[in-house]
Amino acid sequence: MSNNLFLDNSILKKTIPNVAIFEFEYPYVYITFNHENIVDDKNLDIFFQTWLDIYKEQKPYIIIFDGTMVNYTKPSFIFKFAKFMKKLRKQEPQYLQYSIIIIDNSLMRGIMNMVFRIQKPVAPVYMCKTADELLDLHNQIHRNSAKSIAIEERVVNEEEIKKVYFDNNYIEEIV
Repeated sequence: MSNNLFLDNSILKKTIPNVAIFEFEYPYVYITFNHENIVDDKNLDIFFQTWLDIYKEQKPYIIIFDGTMVNYTKPSFIFKFAKFMKKLRKQEPQYLQYSIIIIDNSLMRGIMNMVFRIQKPVAPVYMCKTADELLDLHNQIHRNSAKSIAIEERVVNEEEIKKVYFDNNYIEEIV
């Protein structure tokens, strides 16, 4: 991908089948996960490469993730995401300013928290449950009154991952 993800006065869209749609509108990168079950290893690698390509732009950016469609992801993807985040940390300079993640599913929120416990995020991460909360959160961030998610510093093992999946797959969510 060339160094032209952020086009003047337009939005560039890139679809990664079975994983996500990227929309580039400087300084925002909107990533909408477009499948209920994220299980496609090959396209997940393309997702990671697309994210890395943003660094070729050499501009500060903000990511907004919409994970409201996702109900399941492979447990192995937890470690793939953590490994990718470790790779992101090595990018110099660091252009990611912060991320906002919209997730209304308790299983997926638990998985994201687990990823962040395995590998600390590159930049502040904020979570919300709806697009309406996103707008409020975005305003709070710009007023410097939002709190990024707290991450426990401890090692997460595979047994804990299985427990999170079991607990969340067999308990109805309280709305």
